[in-house]
Amino acid sequence: MIMHRNLSNDIARCDGSGETENGVQYWREGCETCLRRTAPRTESVPMISPPLIIAFSVSI
Repeated sequence: MIMHRNLSNDIARCDGSGETENGVQYWREGCETCLRRTAPRTESVPMISPPLIIAFSVSI
């Protein structure tokens, strides 16, 4: 279940990146729960392409 949170309409949205196999969507790491993809959007919200590289930092 994806919980929808809000972003202001001046923050660009993204359709995410992934693959569909046998009718199932498999999102790239980070896309499944990303607010740029999941937050409600209006018609006037700016759009961006998914970034080529997503880097996550891990604190130890």
